[in-house]
Amino acid sequence: MVHGEDDDDNALGELAADLMIGVGIAICETSATCSMFMTIISMFVFFMMLCTCLCGSDHDRRGLWDSMPSSRRVVGTGAGYYAARRYLR
Repeated sequence: MVHGEDDDDNALGELAADLMIGVGIAICETSATCSMFMTIISMFVFFMMLCTCLCGSDHDRRGLWDSMPSSRRVVGTGAGYYAARRYLR
């Protein structure tokens, strides 16, 4: 008998990664060069998503919606960001 484990449900590991991403974003904001690149990349991603929503097919829009991060991941990233911002001041 063979038993496999599903590695997709590693909530603690995902939370740690999301916290570190938030910390990285907060640290990046302290540098003008890094902040500029982050702004350019964010604008590019926003316009690509907007074009997909306006000009894409139903399949493209559904795929974009399904690939959005969960609320748990957004909260974890935000918590890491605000924790780092609190100590960087």
